[in-house]
Amino acid sequence: MTTDGQMYGMVCARSATHPDTGYALAADHLRTLAAQGAWADTPVQTRAVSA
Repeated sequence: MTTDGQMYGMVCARSATHPDTGYALAADHLRTLAAQGAWADTPVQTRAVSA
């Protein structure tokens, strides 16, 4: 969040080996993905997630 309350990005993961490292997506990238998803109507394949 910015100091004026706007979304700047979203933390999506952290490093398993470096406790002070995180990974984030910028708000502009998230907006693009959300817009694509809002209009998507084609089924997609799912896959197993490994831990």
